[in-house]
Amino acid sequence: MTQTPPLLLANDHSGLELKQKIKEVFSELEIIDFGTMTSESMDYPDSAHRLLEAIHTESSVDMEP
Repeated sequence: MTQTPPLLLANDHSGLELKQKIKEVFSELEIIDFGTMTSESMDYPDSAHRLLEAIHTESSVDMEP
């Protein structure tokens, strides 16, 4: 049986509400959230960079960001 890879999420402040809905819909999956966790203004590339770095290094996907 193959293991389902984790669902990796990244967002900026405007995507917070949508991200929460996605997490609810896919709650049966392992989810690694690379942020943001607040509605404070921030740039999406900051979160995307953390997510892509985790994919690139693979081993960091197992760790919390």
